[in-house]
Amino acid sequence: MNSITYFFISLAIILAFIGAIVFMFMKWKMKKKSKLPHALSKVFLQVMLPKESSSKTQENKQSNPQSVKAQLALAEGLFNSIGGLRAERGMKAAFKGRNDHISFEIVMHGINIFSPRSNIQGCYLQFSREYIFPIKTYIKMDVDPIAAIMNGLSKINENDSATIQFIMRSAKKEWHRWGFKTAQELQKGKGTREAIGISKSGFSIYKIVNFFSSGKSKKKQLEKDVTKSHLTPMAQEVIKVLEEKTSKAGLDVNVRILVSASNEDASKLYLKNITETYNQFNYYQYGNSLRAIKPKVSELVKNYMYREYIEKEKLVLNAEEMASMFHFPSPEIETPNIKWLLAKLFRRNDRYG
Repeated sequence: MNSITYFFISLAIILAFIGAIVFMFMKWKMKKKSKLPHALSKVFLQVMLPKESSSKTQENKQSNPQSVKAQLALAEGLFNSIGGLRAERGMKAAFKGRNDHISFEIVMHGINIFSPRSNIQGCYLQFSREYIFPIKTYIKMDVDPIAAIMNGLSKINENDSATIQFIMRSAKKEWHRWGFKTAQELQKGKGTREAIGISKSGFSIYKIVNFFSSGKSKKKQLEKDVTKSHLTPMAQEVIKVLEEKTSKAGLDVNVRILVSASNEDASKLYLKNITETYNQFNYYQYGNSLRAIKPKVSELVKNYMYREYIEKEKLVLNAEEMASMFHFPSPEIETPNIKWLLAKLFRRNDRYG
């Protein structure tokens, strides 16, 4: 290979590198330019539900876990519909980013939680393990999980405020593959870490090891088949939870928690009380758990105000998990300070004056 060939190869590599930098810069510039117009075009709706107090409701209050699960199943249907939408694609989405997300927010003491002299604390939630592992859902709970979250919010003083924001969009169908393939590898007798590494898209050291060890002798292959037919109870349970999560519609979700108080100690205490309520979703042995990540507050506030989806804050939840983490409160919840719809407006009939 002569010097001219080396020159052209080097030139091609340099041009490809420069092209990649230019593409990333243009993508960042276009996304930044479109951020404000998109944020200002959003429509905000306040949802209020009636607080029913019939004798039948009072008799069944908190006494029938099946009725709670039936109500949450309706919320799961909503998120199934959102997760079933086709994820936005194309050149516009590639350059400007996807804009097909929706925001649900729980707000305590006013829509605008910020004041000039308040101390603001915040975090977003992340998984402690790979997203293919599920969190505990309402199916495995005997109480409504939103009740604990509302109780955490109700401890905030009247002059302080807080919000929990859920930015969500339909996940691309590729999210199913990782969990499904991991379950398949576990069924072959592989260890959990090895199965995860082999199944994950992109480069993995486990894929290299698996490639060079694929030519095993028939004896070792027979031993593997025997192992497969004698999976441990733990391996069987892991396979079960992986298959359960990937069998439902998926959503990309950002969960942000922001509190505003008159002093730093109060805001930190409020944030701690709210984040601890999400420990109820931790599925320690076979599943996943949630942890709070504290970024720069100004960055978190900006993303909250723009209602922007941020990739690094991503949680991949199926519809059942999403319904467990957020749904409208049921009339049975007795947490104080919930703004219920106490009256209905009727249109005046002109015939009667």
